[in-house]
Amino acid sequence: MSAFNRAAQEAVRSAIERARDAVQLMQPDSRWIELCGRVDLARAVRSLAEEERPGGALRECSDELRRKKPLGQNEFANGCRIPYESLAMLTRADIAASSSQGGYLVSTMNLSSAAQSLLSMLVLGALGVTAIDATSNVNLPKVTSSTTGYWLSAESTQITEADPTFGQTSFSAHHVGAYSQLSRLLTLQGLPDAGVIIATELVRKLRRTIEAAALSGAGTGGAPHGVIGTSGVGAVSGATLALSGVMSAVTDTGDALEPGSNAGWATARSVASTLRQRQELTNSSFTLWQGRLEAGTLGSYPSFSTSNIGSGIAIFGNWIYACLVDFAGGLEIGVDPYGMPGSGQFQNAIVGLRSLAALDFGLVWPSAFTVVSSIT
Repeated sequence: MSAFNRAAQEAVRSAIERARDAVQLMQPDSRWIELCGRVDLARAVRSLAEEERPGGALRECSDELRRKKPLGQNEFANGCRIPYESLAMLTRADIAASSSQGGYLVSTMNLSSAAQSLLSMLVLGALGVTAIDATSNVNLPKVTSSTTGYWLSAESTQITEADPTFGQTSFSAHHVGAYSQLSRLLTLQGLPDAGVIIATELVRKLRRTIEAAALSGAGTGGAPHGVIGTSGVGAVSGATLALSGVMSAVTDTGDALEPGSNAGWATARSVASTLRQRQELTNSSFTLWQGRLEAGTLGSYPSFSTSNIGSGIAIFGNWIYACLVDFAGGLEIGVDPYGMPGSGQFQNAIVGLRSLAALDFGLVWPSAFTVVSSIT
């Protein structure tokens, strides 16, 4: 990598770090993490269904988020804010088949921001996407082209000017929501498992929607623009994909690929399955995709498959140059205990549950990514 290109790279990284520092919500001190670990979602939904304000740890967390990041007049009156840290703990506890509260996981909760807690629930977090907490719009420099070095054939030879060029990636709040219906019986039972059911459903819908937008969002209809289709991102054909095509996608990222970078693959689950059955080289005992389908290696790089990317697609990149910006610091939930008028929900004791998040996604070095499409 030339000194000029390294300087451009460092400029972008420095801007990312400054953005992280300038808009940090709060450090994960022991009191905050302890509060997040005691949040009881089942109790919160039950209280809201009774049109009461939740108390205890959730009330403290919700009030703190509202104080740090007010959302204005549009915030639902019969609702509260759930810290992403709490959802991350509950998700881990569910996976471990242990306590729904996840309290014993508090000591292992070592995330420096709400956005990182959100990323920990996504494939994007495993890939090393940059997480930024924000209270207002964020602008970061974007590398659009690098400079070129020239050898001088004689003392009188003049260096051809080839300046690196920069643009700007702007991040603003995009609101994503989900709506679920719960039976009133579930909200009244108050069993520990009810909290896991509610949290898992909220996180599942949030995760699928965010990942789909970050990887392949069209940037229309209120959604952010994802990696696929972003100007400057490389492209490689995946027809009868072999090791040569895999390495072409890697080398296409050029100077953005460096030792210690967060380089890796995001693929469709069907792609991982196809490549797991394909020889890496003729008569080789190794396959292109090695390891488990959900998390393995491809071309010796960490690789993760997800159902939230289009069929026949794989994306390689240095994911530190992809940024997820969170503007709310947590998930807002609102409960409607009455149901839609005339829908029969009132008669059937159905409770409506709405979840909302405010975030954005974008690339600050598009050429650090390559999309392999139509993989067969």
